[in-house]
Amino acid sequence: MKGSYSLLDIDSSTGDVYLAKGASIGICLGAVKVPRVNPDTRNVTYAGTMSGCSNCFSSDGTGTLYNLSATAVSTKIRPTSVLGSLDVATGEPRDSVAVRRGPSAGMVVDGKNRFAVAAFTAPEGTSYIGSGTAFVPDNNATGQMVIIDLTTGDVVRTMSGFRVGGHGGSLVHGGLMNSVQLDPSTRTGWTYGPYHEQIHQFSY
Repeated sequence: MKGSYSLLDIDSSTGDVYLAKGASIGICLGAVKVPRVNPDTRNVTYAGTMSGCSNCFSSDGTGTLYNLSATAVSTKIRPTSVLGSLDVATGEPRDSVAVRRGPSAGMVVDGKNRFAVAAFTAPEGTSYIGSGTAFVPDNNATGQMVIIDLTTGDVVRTMSGFRVGGHGGSLVHGGLMNSVQLDPSTRTGWTYGPYHEQIHQFSY
């Protein structure tokens, strides 16, 4: 398996580990093959192809991988986060859906209730041509958690009041670590809190 990978997740139904490439700091384009690793046999195969500009990467535990990517052809145009998915049994990608403007800093999938929870550092704001960031006039603006229905692709809820950071990755194209964790049985989530010294609990 050639190349470097910065994202991984485990399919809890099989124990297989999947790898993906995180978005680079600069211009990011293209797709990559997704390696599937069997930890017991150490056998590596390819599950299919996904974006090579992933901000976040998660398995639903039932055979589908999801990635939230923000592909940009210019550092002067603000990208749109797009949720893509891959059926690992067939290797076929499914239709992608646009989520919102701006790169995500974290995402996790609740396969039981069919939701994805994505973290963003600030409200969507207003985009301007020639700027890679948005204008947010409220200087008290906080980060947001965006709840996505995986069945329809719709954003069903946006929650504010979070201190969202990249936690290990560049915020030009989003974070590269799993900074959001969920308990599907109670629909409870956790992320980093103020100053990255606390844990913020929420319901989704």
